[in-house]
Amino acid sequence: MLKKVINCLFLLMIAGSVFAGTTGKIVGTVSQQRDGEPLVGVNVAILELGMGAATDADGYFFITNVPPGSYTLQISYIGYQTVEYRNVNVSVDQTTEVRVPMQETTVQLENAITVVAERPLIQKDITSKRSVIDGSQIADKLPVSTLNEVLAIQSGVTRDEDGGIHIRGGRLGEVTYLVDGTYVRNPFDNSLGGNVDVEAIQEMEVISGTFNAEYGNALSGVVNIVTKEGSPEYKFKLQYESAQLNSSPYHQADWQLQLDDVKSLTPDQQSDFRDLVRSNGESAYRDFDLFDNSITGNIVGVDVAGKLNASVSGPVPGSGNNAHFFVAGTFRNEESPLPYGFELDRVLSSKLTVNILPTLKFQLNADWSTLWYQDYNHQYKYWQFFANSEPEIGSYPISRDLKTRFTGKITHTLSKSTFYNVSLSRIYNAERNYVPGRSVVTDPNTGELISSDYLTRGFYQGLDGSFQIGDVRYWRNTHSTTLDFDVDVISQMNRYNQVKTGIELRQHTIFRHRVGMPPREQLEFFEQKPVEFAAYLQDKIELSFLIVNLGLRFDMFDAKDTYFSDPGKILQTVTNSSGETSIITVPEENVPLRYKFSPRIGLAHPISATTVFHFAYGQFFQIPRYYDLYRNNGLDDLLANDPLIGNPGLEPEETTAFEAGIKQQLGADYALEVTAYYKDIDNL
Repeated sequence: MLKKVINCLFLLMIAGSVFAGTTGKIVGTVSQQRDGEPLVGVNVAILELGMGAATDADGYFFITNVPPGSYTLQISYIGYQTVEYRNVNVSVDQTTEVRVPMQETTVQLENAITVVAERPLIQKDITSKRSVIDGSQIADKLPVSTLNEVLAIQSGVTRDEDGGIHIRGGRLGEVTYLVDGTYVRNPFDNSLGGNVDVEAIQEMEVISGTFNAEYGNALSGVVNIVTKEGSPEYKFKLQYESAQLNSSPYHQADWQLQLDDVKSLTPDQQSDFRDLVRSNGESAYRDFDLFDNSITGNIVGVDVAGKLNASVSGPVPGSGNNAHFFVAGTFRNEESPLPYGFELDRVLSSKLTVNILPTLKFQLNADWSTLWYQDYNHQYKYWQFFANSEPEIGSYPISRDLKTRFTGKITHTLSKSTFYNVSLSRIYNAERNYVPGRSVVTDPNTGELISSDYLTRGFYQGLDGSFQIGDVRYWRNTHSTTLDFDVDVISQMNRYNQVKTGIELRQHTIFRHRVGMPPREQLEFFEQKPVEFAAYLQDKIELSFLIVNLGLRFDMFDAKDTYFSDPGKILQTVTNSSGETSIITVPEENVPLRYKFSPRIGLAHPISATTVFHFAYGQFFQIPRYYDLYRNNGLDDLLANDPLIGNPGLEPEETTAFEAGIKQQLGADYALEVTAYYKDIDNL
């Protein structure tokens, strides 16, 4: 069986590797205005990119590897008036078609004829449900601050109370995310594994349900983001937003500085608080030093809550306009409408583009984000007051998320119809939720320890009426590092066929260490290094009456662990030579390779210029959350630890999906789309 798998892989690998779409294509025909006859050898150039093509005997041309955006085409031919076709919009994985009539002239006029293109409401080559959001809409027109907020307003997408994204009723973690062709998924729980500043988004594509073979490891949908490149001239943008400018009783920046407003607990409050601690032992401590600021400083950096955006782009000095940069950053401070909850968010996205040769381009992406937050809890109303000599002012859990991504990518154009990409990425995700702890409590008169044990439920009431309770309660450290290597080849074989093919290799290093709340400590520790591999072959066939996407994808992963072949039988009774019996653990086996071939097909039939019918079918494969594989599978002490046990032998999750829909343009400004779908999911 393994030999057959390797042979099939070789057939898929020989042409290139897997790399999600980041560019589109412009095609068109050029003809004489007088009689409609095609013109041969007409020069067609994209002014902003320096890319171009020439028409063939049928007046047909195509330009591939075009980044998403709006461009101006210049069409020139001896004996004909030059035409500038403006506002030609290109989207990822889509074909933009133009038809250009040219007028004969005996004298070449100095000014070109200008034509402004209109973006069609109906895109005829889309074979499944998808939404495309232009970066200018996100930055200037949508009332959003984060990537999840952009996704939440798309058709078929819902956002739960914790901010999780669901597509077409799917579970959390069934969506895969790509940024500039690189998967940015957190392998621990299949959540978004990177953050992109909304100002840095050039285009975002949301594909629901069925998608082409180039996309994998998802059951419900794909979010594909392409970030902005640097502009040929220097540009700068600065924007600040705030929901309020006045002080608030729960304003984070205020209560951090106004310590004199904190009052000692009244006798009734102290009694309530003691009952609370005795009943559920909730205690958490917040150390302000983790912000690298003194207690009297402003840790948020902004005097009022709000969001600050800034971006800058332009040519790299001294590069001769062959290198450009783009940098965008967001600083967000949001307070909770209830006491003590807050979010302190910082996001930085950057891209460097270097045109080494006319046919060779290098890109370097660097994204960084950190989020400090504290969720509101009703128990915070019993906020403890510490004596002036104590450096601590509160004991509430703090959470911190850190995400980074570094990607280097080379694009090499071999001919007017063929190019390839090589990419290497490192993605890092870290999540920490903890209470840092403090010194033990001593008697202020004798200096003796109130308790030398772990202060989990104890409390101490000072002579001045101040009140303190136990020490550290919870600590969790989870982080993952993903190394991702991709290569892909895209070739326009002829007027009707565009072929994509490729492979993808990923290795994760997943680390988890957790200490739970006493007296039943939930101790958890593991470090695993699973490996993933994928390959695909895809052909896009474009006819005037039918567009077909045909593809085959192969996915495989190696859990690099052992498991019980029968999870319901992990213990066995054995008898020795003396007749004595004992209970031992059943020997574990190595987890076998998990793999699947997934066929995909999509059809789009333009019934008219304003009506398109589409149908899609596909089988889809997703690796389970790695936490479900590795959780607490050491089996050291089930009574003291988490009773839930991970299973490294879990089968991959699979979906078979059908989709059919119709798009109808209604007038010049509106369009209606109706889609029906069916999903059959296994191995949940």
